[in-house]
Amino acid sequence: MTSPNPLGIPLNSSLRFFQAVGMEGSSAQGRGATRNKGLYFVGALTYIVSLLPIVGVDPMRAVLLIPLALATLAATERLRPRAASRRLGPKEGLIITLISVPYLALALLEPPFLLSVPAAFLLATLLLYNANLQAWGNVTGTALIASLSFVWGGFIGPTFLVAYLYWTLYVFTGAVYVEYKLPFRRFSPNSVRLSWVASLLTVAPLTVNHPLMALALVEPSFRFLRPGERLSSPKEIRNLGRKGLWKDLLFLTLLAATSVAYGLRVI
Repeated sequence: MTSPNPLGIPLNSSLRFFQAVGMEGSSAQGRGATRNKGLYFVGALTYIVSLLPIVGVDPMRAVLLIPLALATLAATERLRPRAASRRLGPKEGLIITLISVPYLALALLEPPFLLSVPAAFLLATLLLYNANLQAWGNVTGTALIASLSFVWGGFIGPTFLVAYLYWTLYVFTGAVYVEYKLPFRRFSPNSVRLSWVASLLTVAPLTVNHPLMALALVEPSFRFLRPGERLSSPKEIRNLGRKGLWKDLLFLTLLAATSVAYGLRVI
């Protein structure tokens, strides 16, 4: 059984810097602020991914999506700690119902499988939390935010599945990587390696028609296939966060640049 996250918040590569700041010795208020920054940061990057390849995006729909994205992140902020501690009640049920309505409406406008991706991560997260496997629940819960790019991107169009899949699997493995690195976890380095190998095999068929997008996979492959030693002290989390933040932005930059280039048909 995995040990619980002492902060009760998701950990992934894009959250490392923000969570590291308040990981040790922070007050409840400080912890909440840290969680907010990380969650909304990942949500903002996911929104950017949903705009890819930029060419052909409906600007009106892109603007209309912003309130739904913010409402989704706010709901996640409220629901995640309650789900992790298995304390979902009537209020949380109402929030889930309200936030589900617009997504069900989007399902009528998009291919159904786009909604099935985040739905699968949501179900996995709830089942893992209910089984008291909180660390793995954190992993799938973080990937859930990234997987919203499928639904958001399908709404604002044109759908660019390869970018959404790259981003979701990168965030998923990044979350596994951080859980392994944390000194109070018992993750194996093979968990990181197997997750990334499975991710590469998954994206391979889509990469055949977009080979230059594989450039975004180079740095993560070195990092995830050779994860190194776990941190020896929680004090090292801050430095891990700083390094991870820039690597995440590098991945997103390469993903966006190659996606736009394919959208413009310049490569």
